[in-house]
Amino acid sequence: MSEQTAATYRFYSWLRQGLLAGLSGPGVSSPATAGRLALPVRLRVNERAPIDVNVQLHGPGDITGLDAREIIRTEPHAHMTDFEPNYFPAIEFDRPDFPWLFTPASSDSARRLRPWICLIVVPRERATLKTNPQRPLPAITCALEDLPDLDQSWAWAHAQIVASHSATPDPSPHATLQKLLHDHPERTLSRLLAPRRLDPNTAYYACLVPTYDVGRKAGLGEPITPEDEQTLKPAWVKNAAPGPVTLPVFFQWEFRTGLAGDFESLARRWISELPAGACRRCCLARRAACWIWVEPCSLPRLNRVPGQTNRARRSNWPLVPSSTHPQRWLAQAEPQRSSARPSMGNGT
Repeated sequence: MSEQTAATYRFYSWLRQGLLAGLSGPGVSSPATAGRLALPVRLRVNERAPIDVNVQLHGPGDITGLDAREIIRTEPHAHMTDFEPNYFPAIEFDRPDFPWLFTPASSDSARRLRPWICLIVVPRERATLKTNPQRPLPAITCALEDLPDLDQSWAWAHAQIVASHSATPDPSPHATLQKLLHDHPERTLSRLLAPRRLDPNTAYYACLVPTYDVGRKAGLGEPITPEDEQTLKPAWVKNAAPGPVTLPVFFQWEFRTGLAGDFESLARRWISELPAGACRRCCLARRAACWIWVEPCSLPRLNRVPGQTNRARRSNWPLVPSSTHPQRWLAQAEPQRSSARPSMGNGT
């Protein structure tokens, strides 16, 4: 039997290949020209003097459609009715550089790069999704407050590469990454997350939309002026006046969250049943059972009863294995423990 090799998952805040990789290196300044990145090229014909020209690459204002085969997975899947509300919806692409493929900019001084698309999730009852034959793409109209902050869109996109632990030292050299991208494309992908806290038992639209205003106008069939191409404004601004926002949709699906019955909601229900005025002090794991020590808080705002002494109360953890034997409650509370956190024992 061949020896198994442990796989290593590596995540990158952004990734670019080919000509774009040369425009995104440290210290490279590549200003956008007419809404697109410009690649300087020197052209020489026969014995004539060389001519320096800028070759413009495609930008977000040139995209009016998306091949659905580029999308390899959505989380949750379409028409799911019981998605856990404490998870973030996500969409995955086959190309590891797809979210930044048409971004008309280089990374900033903090090595951050905004993707040219983002994933938004809005409640279905507060949004309208329509198809107009006069427009290149379907459009969704929703309130500004339901959209994420584009200044943080760089943090909700990443590339993922899976390789053997021995083949990819940390940090990975460029030559190693290039070999992985070329020889094993099936081990790479990119992912967008929707930064929204979902509500239980709610229907949602999940939509892939542009992050630049030129991309918004191109998808809606609106004219793009030279000023729009030069300024490269975002598709929306969070501090703008509240009102409806209409965005073109490259890809969309619907889903619904289930009832709040996941582990987090169960833990919150248990914590909410603690006596009034009690503060959680520490949690000491001993073997498979867990005890939590609480004591009345001394803060005036909790209306502490005058003359009440600090006593420790012991409460059973709600989830214990069947082999655990419950202990008998003491007639009186145990003496007050030190405010210092106990050290974790060896389980004995």
